[in-house]
Formats: sequence, C-alpha cells, structure tokens
Amino acid sequence: FFKSLYGGLQAIVDVKLGPVLGKSPAEARPDLADSALSDRSLRNIAVMLETLKALYLGPDNGKDSGGLQRLLMLSGEDAKLADLLPRAFDITIATAKSVPEPLTRAVAAPNRRKAAEKLMLQTRALKQLISQRLAPAIGLAVGFNALDGD
Repeated sequence: FFKSLYGGLQAIVDVKLGPVLGKSPAEARPDLADSALSDRSLRNIAVMLETLKALYLGPDNGKDSGGLQRLLMLSGEDAKLADLLPRAFDITIATAKSVPEPLTRAVAAPNRRKAAEKLMLQTRALKQLISQRLAPAIGLAVGFNALDGD
C-alpha cells in the first residue's frame, strides 16, 4: 500500500506535471499532458489524488479503518501526522480542482501557470511528508530502488 501511495505521488510529480510544466512558460510541454486531446489532464490528477487519499484513509475513510492512517495510529509514533495528511490531501486536491482548465493551456499562459506551479509544489510537499515522516513512523524506508518494480 505504501509503495502505491508514494508511487502515485511520484507519478503526478514526475510524469503528469513536471514534464508538462517545464521550467518556464516558454519551456512548457503541453503536448506531454496525459489525456490532452480530451482536456482531462487536471481531472485525472484530481481523481488520482482522491484515490491516494482513500488509500491512506482506508475503506471506511477514517482512523478506525484499515488504511495506512490506521497503521500510523497503531504505531503510536506520530499522531499529529495522522491528522495532517488528510488535510494536506484535501488542500492539494482543492488546488488541482482550482487550476484553470485545460492544463495544456494553463502551463503556457503566465497568468494561469501559477496555479499549476502551486499544484506541483503542494504535491511535492505531500510526497515529502509521505517519504520523510510517514515511512519512518510505520517502519518503512524509501530508498533509491523503491520504484524499480521489485
């Protein structure tokens, strides 16, 4: 479950947003956005974030459920993190939904790009929370080979 959670955030950062954003509006690559022709790129990202949040919370959407949040609570390590992560997901999901659609135009337009850059920063921060606080709290480590398919 942890690998799916971390890998999903990594995919958003490294595949769905990073290459599309580029380093500047001039270097943006809107043609790399997934589902670009149907203008579903942002919707796909929001749905993916909602799914990853559900993976963290578990099937009953809370601390008494079987998700990673429950494992964190059972570890007794970082109770504040158990409540912080759902809020971080909610903020990131709200940002994904607030980016002016479609993503293919938002990344190249300076006045619309800031929202896409904010989404990238929030997703990176969420990924960092998962790797640097959640992983150690539940006895896992994210290593160099964490996503190599083994």
